[in-house]
Amino acid sequence: MQTLRTVLYRGGAESDEPRVGRVRAHDGVFDLPYIPPVPGPWDGQVGTNPEQLLAAAWAICFHGVLALVLRTRGVEASGYRVRVDVDLGQDADGALGLGADVTVDGLDLDAELRQAVLREAFQRCPFCRAMHDNIRVDLR
Repeated sequence: MQTLRTVLYRGGAESDEPRVGRVRAHDGVFDLPYIPPVPGPWDGQVGTNPEQLLAAAWAICFHGVLALVLRTRGVEASGYRVRVDVDLGQDADGALGLGADVTVDGLDLDAELRQAVLREAFQRCPFCRAMHDNIRVDLR
């Protein structure tokens, strides 16, 4: 387990209900409705879900770390996109779990350099580090 020596930033949010409700950032930057991602009595309601919020935060973080890795290596790149898909499923015992794909599109580098920068960004991204060896994560 990684232990932080110094906290650089703390973000926070709170939810108001267990299934269908609102999630708000402590600083008021967002206030969103949420619903479970699976069928239920909430069908037809509009809202985000934990998997979408995790995917969004992870994509932002990985994109920033990838840009830093590229800049550090002196690689000029723009117009590429980072997509994170988070799966909610069940394991063999029926316990809920997550899986994820981290995909970078439009990063036009030779294959060896592309793999090297993606691997380095994966090793440095706090979300990837937190998930690595805890859930299935495929980097593409």
